[in-house]
Amino acid sequence: MPVFRPRRDELAEPFLSQVEAQDVREREEHWRLLYVAMTRAEERLYIGGALGPADRKGPPASSWYTAVQGALGGLGAEEIEDAEFVKGVRWGQGEVFTKAAVRAPDPLRTPPSWLRQPAPLESSPPRPLAPSALGDEGFADPPPSPALRAAAERGKLLHRLFERLPDVPPAERRARADAWLQHGAGVSDAALRRELIEHACAIIDDPAYAALFGADALAEAPIAAVVGEGVVVSGTVDRLLVAPDRIFIADFKTARKAPVTLEDIPAAHLRQMAAYAEALRVIFPDRPVEAALLYTAAPVLFDLPRALLDRYAPATRVVETAPANP
Repeated sequence: MPVFRPRRDELAEPFLSQVEAQDVREREEHWRLLYVAMTRAEERLYIGGALGPADRKGPPASSWYTAVQGALGGLGAEEIEDAEFVKGVRWGQGEVFTKAAVRAPDPLRTPPSWLRQPAPLESSPPRPLAPSALGDEGFADPPPSPALRAAAERGKLLHRLFERLPDVPPAERRARADAWLQHGAGVSDAALRRELIEHACAIIDDPAYAALFGADALAEAPIAAVVGEGVVVSGTVDRLLVAPDRIFIADFKTARKAPVTLEDIPAAHLRQMAAYAEALRVIFPDRPVEAALLYTAAPVLFDLPRALLDRYAPATRVVETAPANP
C-alpha cells in the first residue's frame, strides 16, 4: 500500500529505519556511478553541474564535483580558468585545458585534406512499406447498428472458415465446419451455421477459384520485394497460388459492409493489393499476377483488373479516395 512520506522531523518507526536504509542505498549508488565514470573514461573526464538557489556557498559537499575537486587538490592539482572551459582544475602531465603553442607546420603531422571536407552523402536505404497500413480507409464508417455488428461477426466467422476449410477434404468440409462453428466458435444457431457453411463452400468450391483454395496454394504467405523507386513492400497475404503460368493472390476483408461493385472498394484496400501485386511482379517477372479481394460480410469475391491496380501502384499511385460507403 502506498504511503505518503512524512517530513524528516515527523519520521517515526517503522518508517524511520526504512527511509534511512533507502538513503544509504541511494548514496552508495551515487558514488558507484562516479566510480564507473572515472574508470571508463579513456582520455578525459568532465564533471560539472548546475547551482540552484540553495547553493549560495557553492556545490554541495556530497556532489561529484566537490569530491573530485577535493581529491585533485590533495594530489597537488592547480585551479585554472580558461575562456573555453570556464573554470576547472588540472592535474597530471601535459596541458589539459590550455591551448597548444603555435608551432611550424610539420609535413608528417599535417592532416589529410579530406579531414575538413564534408562526408559524401550515403545512399538512402529502401523505404519500408507495409501494405496493410497504407493510409486511411477513405470512406465513412459510422457507429455500427446491431445489424452491422452482426454482419461483422458473421464476416469474422467466414474469414476463419476460409482459413480452415481449404485443407480439409471436400467430402468432410461441411461436417468439420459445423463441428468447429458449434464447439470452437460457440455458434448455437443451427440455421446460421448452415448459412455460413454454404457461403464458404460456394466460394471455395467455385471452379474459378478452386486452385486458389487448393492444396498447392499457400495460406498466410509472407511477401517482400523492392519495387519502384526503392520502396520495400513487406507483408502477408491470405492466399497465394504460385502456378507455372500465373501468380494469383487473394486477401480477406471483414468489413462490416461489403462493397457492391468495384467502384465501391475502398482506396486503401486497392493500394494494399496493388503493392502486393507489384512485389510479386518483381519476384516472378515471367508470369502475370492476378489479384482478388474477398469480403466475408457478403461474402463476395472481386477480381481486380490490372488497369485498376496500376492506378494504385506504390511508385506511381495518386492520392484517391473511394466513394463514401458506410
